[in-house]
Amino acid sequence: MDNFIKIKEIDNVNNDYCHGENSHVKIYDYKVNFEKHILIGKVYFTKYSANHVGTCHGGAICAVIDDVVGWLGYCSGNKCNVGSGFTAQINTTLKKPVKLGSTLNIIGIIDKIDGRKVWVKCSLEDETNSIFCTGKGLFIKNN
Repeated sequence: MDNFIKIKEIDNVNNDYCHGENSHVKIYDYKVNFEKHILIGKVYFTKYSANHVGTCHGGAICAVIDDVVGWLGYCSGNKCNVGSGFTAQINTTLKKPVKLGSTLNIIGIIDKIDGRKVWVKCSLEDETNSIFCTGKGLFIKNN
């Protein structure tokens, strides 16, 4: 966990889909390593993120992937610059069901930066490194 810094800017985000007090999925404890372009955090899936069979809805998991791509895009320089661009595309592969009430680890890494384009890879894992979801995304920086 060397060189990981808590993203303080996230403390000001308290009403969005993944970080608000009443969010269905709650991402917390985001930390970033600016040198290695890695973001880590914890995700809690509340009972309100349920699908029709009582596990986490795939759309809630996709929202987590979208959030990671966005925050890594914001942090793709040497500081976190909230609002500096947007997630343009995500591709999510759901590997196995997520139980409601679970807390999982999210790990994201910048795969490539080309001008305004930032490509991100990420995974949602438990403490044993069992993978529940993988994702890829494209973040576009503003002009």
